[in-house]
Amino acid sequence: PILAAAPHLGAVAPSRFYELHLTAPGLDLAGLTLPGVPGFPVGHSPTIAWAATRLPTDEADLFVLAPDSADPTRYRIGDRSLAFAVRADTIRIHRPGRATPDIVTLTTRLSVYGPVVSDLTAHSGRPIAVRWIGMDPSNPIRALLSAAQSTGWASFGRAWRGYDGPPSWVLYADTAGTIGALVAGRLPERSPGIDAALPIDGSRADADWRGWTAPSALPTLVNPADGYIVAADTRPAGLSPSAGRRWAPGARYERVRTMIEGADQGMLSANDVQQMQQDVRDLLAEQFLPELLGDLDGLRLDDTGRALVAQLRTWDLRQSRGSVAATVFNSWWNRLLHDTFADELGPTLYAAYARRDGLATAALSKLLEAPAAPDSLHPIRWMDDQRTSNRTETRADIVRRTFAATVADLTHRFGADRSGWAWEKVHTVTFRHPLAGDGAIDRVMNLGPHDLPGTATTVDAAGFDPSAPFDVTTAAAARLVIDLNEPGRHASVLSTGQSGQPLSRHYDDQTELWLSGRYNEVLTDRAAIARTAWPTTRLVP
Repeated sequence: PILAAAPHLGAVAPSRFYELHLTAPGLDLAGLTLPGVPGFPVGHSPTIAWAATRLPTDEADLFVLAPDSADPTRYRIGDRSLAFAVRADTIRIHRPGRATPDIVTLTTRLSVYGPVVSDLTAHSGRPIAVRWIGMDPSNPIRALLSAAQSTGWASFGRAWRGYDGPPSWVLYADTAGTIGALVAGRLPERSPGIDAALPIDGSRADADWRGWTAPSALPTLVNPADGYIVAADTRPAGLSPSAGRRWAPGARYERVRTMIEGADQGMLSANDVQQMQQDVRDLLAEQFLPELLGDLDGLRLDDTGRALVAQLRTWDLRQSRGSVAATVFNSWWNRLLHDTFADELGPTLYAAYARRDGLATAALSKLLEAPAAPDSLHPIRWMDDQRTSNRTETRADIVRRTFAATVADLTHRFGADRSGWAWEKVHTVTFRHPLAGDGAIDRVMNLGPHDLPGTATTVDAAGFDPSAPFDVTTAAAARLVIDLNEPGRHASVLSTGQSGQPLSRHYDDQTELWLSGRYNEVLTDRAAIARTAWPTTRLVP
């Protein structure tokens, strides 16, 4: 079997991952590590391989507290009155030119649910506390280390069932031909009637979590009949719908599945899988573009508008660098998002909503799939422009208006020559160092801009903030393909480089490979390594 992973994270420099081959008595492990954290989120031994990815489950709740009217230092839950605990943290701030630091004291009220986060804002209503699974004691590293020493599916599953960190979807393959996947981690159990999508009434006696979902009740999949397993931020089969609401649209999942099903005689090589990781055909566009173009029927367009409609009708649906249609579609979709939701949410809340992991795109997809009956809560209510009091806009009205605005905007920004409208002209990534600001040092610490294909809904995902298009904010921090038929090697590439030192040649020496869809061959077989001319560094005590 083949195991492949391309974790999509924030576009930062250096890459969040560090490539490592670790050998010690009883250990021979290779793959991707997180600096400072023991274990391999993605890796392999001579006999097994695995990849863990975070699940977008609902792992934090807000609780609206009921202050005790008789004592402002207390709050009520059911018929009980409880006192806030108070914690004071002293922060020393050192400023240039000053011999002594400024002292700032941060006072935090604590409830049984967790800290009162509304104290950090100008909020004047009832106090709001937050509970997050990470606030409870845990030791997730223990499971990572145990899993890395597993010898097969049974011991691997036992190790991950002991994982008590944020929920993850873990894929597995081994040299015996077994493939599997399991959900591991803590999922809160809530009382019936509690809707975690909204702030919870903290005065309810049953408001708090009742515990964690038992590990044995979490989904497990081993050797499925169709012979493959796909994870693309979609909800794993068997996981309760109430576990979360931030699942990605199914475009990436379905595209991977389609490519696997379409393989010649069902056979894929490691090179084929590498090519799949670079795929930028957009099934979201495939699903909705015909409907959107249909809404333009009868609309009077100028020569530019007619030419762009013709180009969209013949588009190959690939978000490739040189595609003008990709620029038009993404600009149009982005305006459609804004005009659907911003009038209800307002500019500030819309900007925050649009930044959250494709939530707006997932919501708009559901609206476009919903029936347009007048009693529907979906298209009529959300497509209607709340700023116009004398009419009720339909979906076709919003689609037409946003297309006209898209044509006008692109013409204004890039001129009448549409050859300058290619996706690569607007869709770029800059890997930003966390210490970089706005000065000259940025040219050393930041990497880019580099043009990129893809969007958040393609297999080669490159997402941008819809409120500030089209600068890429999330992309594959690394790509790795492990062929268990050849466990002594794997293909891997980072988005930047191994080093965290901006002046090192290894700070960005993998970026060009990453941009062009190429990989490094990483040898882990000791005999093969010995035959290379790689330099070695030996540390002697």
